[in-house]
Amino acid sequence: MQITDICSFIKSLEITVPDDKEFLKLSKSTPMYSENIEAHGINYERGILLYALIAKYKPQNVLEIGTAKGYSTLCMAWAMHDYNIPGTIYAIDPALDTKFEIEINGEIDILTTPQLWEKIAPSEWISKIKPIMGYSGEIMHKHKFPQIDFAYIDGHHVYEAVEHDFYAFLKTSSEDFRILFDDYALSDGVTNFIDNDVSKNFDGLLIKTDTKHSYKELDLDLNSKFNVYHAMCWFESNSLKKPLQQVYPIYKINNILKKYRKFEKRWILRQKINQKIPILKNLRFSKYFHR
Repeated sequence: MQITDICSFIKSLEITVPDDKEFLKLSKSTPMYSENIEAHGINYERGILLYALIAKYKPQNVLEIGTAKGYSTLCMAWAMHDYNIPGTIYAIDPALDTKFEIEINGEIDILTTPQLWEKIAPSEWISKIKPIMGYSGEIMHKHKFPQIDFAYIDGHHVYEAVEHDFYAFLKTSSEDFRILFDDYALSDGVTNFIDNDVSKNFDGLLIKTDTKHSYKELDLDLNSKFNVYHAMCWFESNSLKKPLQQVYPIYKINNILKKYRKFEKRWILRQKINQKIPILKNLRFSKYFHR
């Protein structure tokens, strides 16, 4: 893969984006961990990149796996609104209906993620988003999607989950597609899957984030435990080294998806058991979720 930094890549797209401070404000309103507001800093630059990518390529249908509090989702919807893109963002996350405590305008509220959006985002943005609660294996199997033009993969970071999310996207992608993987280098699962599979079949781009700049903007300590190396990987259908069906035949895709769904069902069952018998959380369940 070629390597670039996030600021240079955004500049190369030649897209006008809102001021950085507007993204910073939104990231503070949608912290990844509501109990630790500092962690929103690791989201800061991603929003600008996603806004620019949506504005540049104008996808009609976007798939996001791993929504969290919705910073990335709202940034993509923001771009769709600003650039009059008649698109839809299908946002998949198993915790969309989970309520959390968050401070808004000096007051503490308890909200789900979609409820938070209603508090902080324009209705024009929210109208672009179709939230889908559930795990990606089940949702991608049961839900009927239109052809997807753009995917942002930021779900479970173990190898098999990243593999599933990529292959599930390929099964529903349009001919002219683009995909952005988050957390390359931060997670062994993401790194190994991209190195062992995707980058062998696509000419991709490794996009390094500028954590030092982000933390300066956030007025945070560079020695923070959250200040770690982050990178994303960008791939386009026109960078395939061989025809798609030759590299990723449908039988291979279906086998991988079927296998993963079995493990996902077992994992969901284990989570329910853990809630009833907390001591079991300390017992190893499956290699799938211990990498």
